[in-house]
Amino acid sequence: MKQVKTKVKYLISTLLIMAVVCPSLLVGASSKQTATNDPGTKNPTATEAPKSASEENIVTIASNDQRFNTLVAALKAAGLVDALEGEGPFTVFAPTNDAFTKLPSGTLEELLKPENKQKLEDVLTYHVFAGNVPSSAAEKLAGKEITMLNNKKAKITMKNGALYINNAKIVTKDIKAQNGVIHVIDNVLIPES
Repeated sequence: MKQVKTKVKYLISTLLIMAVVCPSLLVGASSKQTATNDPGTKNPTATEAPKSASEENIVTIASNDQRFNTLVAALKAAGLVDALEGEGPFTVFAPTNDAFTKLPSGTLEELLKPENKQKLEDVLTYHVFAGNVPSSAAEKLAGKEITMLNNKKAKITMKNGALYINNAKIVTKDIKAQNGVIHVIDNVLIPES
């Protein structure tokens, strides 16, 4: 568990440094790729943000949408705002305020305590994939696992024509941002310990 936390911190630090020092490398590295399944890792490869993407980044879009007030507050508490304002691309499976209310009583309050910042970071980075995965690419990944930003696996499935990640239904697809895409989900994803 300590190794995973260290890897997540290193990955976030690296992303921040790369976004500040050499953003052109991040953009260049991802251009003209498509979200496909890499049979060796069962993960889609990163793609550039769609050309019709909003001029706003993921955090700005979430901050301007009242459905995500709790998510934005949690991102601030975990110190992840700067990372998600970076070049990306990122795919964020964004739980709504209502999704957070489905957590067991006291869970959110406990996660937001300063002494639980690392656990909150682990939960939030479990909602982020480092790459651009629009719903059309996600549908092709049905039945497969992807590795989230916290290095833990999440499974994409289709049930009755609806797209899911683990037990969370994607209720709104493809909110395009300048640095990736947001899919709105109806449950908070909790990584296994």
